[in-house]
Amino acid sequence: MTPERAHLLAGLLDEMRTKDAGFIPDEAWLSVQATFAIPYVEVLILTKDSPPKFLLTYREDASWKGWHIPGGIWYTKYTQAEAVRSVARRELGIDVKFVAEVMTEKWADHPYGNPISHVCIARALEPIEETPERRLFKSVPNNMVIHHGAFVERALEFEKQRRDATERNRTVRKFFGQK
Repeated sequence: MTPERAHLLAGLLDEMRTKDAGFIPDEAWLSVQATFAIPYVEVLILTKDSPPKFLLTYREDASWKGWHIPGGIWYTKYTQAEAVRSVARRELGIDVKFVAEVMTEKWADHPYGNPISHVCIARALEPIEETPERRLFKSVPNNMVIHHGAFVERALEFEKQRRDATERNRTVRKFFGQK
């Protein structure tokens, strides 16, 4: 890139940031995604069942075909908990409570972008209505979008460890007569 074109790019980015409140026009969005690493939150909603069930949605478009964890961009104005709630509201139409981040992964093989996925566990604050495209699962289905099966497995292991630690703490408190 020549210095002149680099200066032009800097000017366009400054204009976008100052005049358009950081909004990236649709015509430039795919190029931005392919060029810059962008944080995403993947919102895995777990039930309180033992073992927990988890909510997946079905996606079929030019890049994906299969079950996946609902997710979306983690906008810089949001805390992680706010991003999780925003994505759950936008993607699923439900309110959730953020529980924990389980893992982070930068994709090297994403078909059109450079996402950094922050896989998070959340709890639904209202009943989950299942549809053919939105289902609760007890085990990872075979037709998962790339990486999402591993994300689910890691989240379930994290949740198991979290529940085991909670039970151990409860047992110790009971032993010492604490509530």
